[in-house]
Amino acid sequence: MPSSDSCAEKEEQPADQLDRDSSLVMVMILVHKMLKLDYTMQERIVRSLSLKSSSAELEVYGLMWDLRPYLDGDLMNLAWKSCP
Repeated sequence: MPSSDSCAEKEEQPADQLDRDSSLVMVMILVHKMLKLDYTMQERIVRSLSLKSSSAELEVYGLMWDLRPYLDGDLMNLAWKSCP
């Protein structure tokens, strides 16, 4: 006959799995939104570039492109760790 502890563990497992799945879904939604913002920023930079762009303007665009301000490294690492 199983102990009451093992029964309690079996009852908690579906809820724990649901919590993990919900957390993973939230991480993926946030990653999608971050990547969409980053892509939009890059698209706007490319559209605004021209031969008449000043060097200061190009410098700012380069900095924004390199910094990727819309991407959170910790969240991206969490997303990568969540992938099987």
